[in-house]
Amino acid sequence: SDTVELERLVNCTQATILRYPWSTEYNSSVIGEFNRTEILDVLGEMITLGRSHVPRQDEPVTLREFITECLFPTTKSPYELPWQQKMAWGVVFGAMLLVAITGNCIVLWIVLAHRRMRTVTNYFLLN
Repeated sequence: SDTVELERLVNCTQATILRYPWSTEYNSSVIGEFNRTEILDVLGEMITLGRSHVPRQDEPVTLREFITECLFPTTKSPYELPWQQKMAWGVVFGAMLLVAITGNCIVLWIVLAHRRMRTVTNYFLLN
């Protein structure tokens, strides 16, 4: 499909040929010279041949699963935090926000409620 970059398409096709050499008569080195349509034709042919292939016990994934995972990886980002850690950071930042708002409200109350605190500098602070 058009959503997959050509470079990824070439790399995944080459990796599939290397892993499942029985799936096509093409060599992985010639795939780099193909255009998008030719590569998609090769992948379609490989998937069609892969349906009739009985996987061995040592093959962890089928050819179709391998191609799908290569073209559309579902692995999580290494920067994705677990939900417990997200929750902890949310509580920490929420507490910081609460302390900041409370502190600012106290400053507002002190400056506005006490006549002696109404100086130009304190009005700038309020602003």
